[in-house]
Amino acid sequence: MFKTKEIKKCVIPVRFTERERERLYELGKRHSLSLSSLIRRLSLKKRLPPARVQEINLKTYQELCRIGNNLNQLVRAVHQWQIPDDYTEQFQELKSIIKKVSFEVIGETCDS
Repeated sequence: MFKTKEIKKCVIPVRFTERERERLYELGKRHSLSLSSLIRRLSLKKRLPPARVQEINLKTYQELCRIGNNLNQLVRAVHQWQIPDDYTEQFQELKSIIKKVSFEVIGETCDS
């Protein structure tokens, strides 16, 4: 019925370059795994847990949802022939936000 947990007592020495170790460490960090667990899973071809969503991706997703909502409202108004007086300003604002988000995704700032 109950599985007995096997004790990991066998050690296999493996050497990595500093760069390889750093890459493995970062990969483990993204998947919330220790270096040992990551190497064990990779060597045994086991699945890695899903990676955590990076903060920039979360912010980008939120901004894109906001942009989508604004566009939907403007398009709905156009289809109902109720074009807002400030629609040009709204489109310019959306264009500015899209430009800002685009630069944030690549890690730069937008000076406009």
